[in-house]
Amino acid sequence: MIQLPSIKLPGAVRGDLQRYFEAEWRGGDAQVLRCDVILALLRLGHRDHVESLLGKPITVLPPAVPPWPPKPVAREVEPVVRRVGPSNLLPVSRSQDRFRKVRVGMTESQLRSRGITKRDVRYWTSKKILEMS
Repeated sequence: MIQLPSIKLPGAVRGDLQRYFEAEWRGGDAQVLRCDVILALLRLGHRDHVESLLGKPITVLPPAVPPWPPKPVAREVEPVVRRVGPSNLLPVSRSQDRFRKVRVGMTESQLRSRGITKRDVRYWTSKKILEMS
């Protein structure tokens, strides 16, 4: 049997504590300390009884640990397609198929998601077919 310390608590709360300690402390006889009772009351949601036992109000603050994973840092502005000129690529080449997907206003990541490689962008900008800013 678990011995609760002599603390003035209502019968329903004392019953909650007794059930809590029987479930948590599966051993036989155990002596429960005052701090164990206070922690159990907090876990059971009896904050008002904890405040009466301690004699001071409980202040709830936001967590001190920063959120994990850390929030992403804002990156610099991504290059955007400003001008698409006529291409001198073979009309049946795979490069031309990828070039047909390019539109003014697309960002570099949007181009990459549509299958356009960094090498394509480098080649097209060097040949003045594509202008990025």
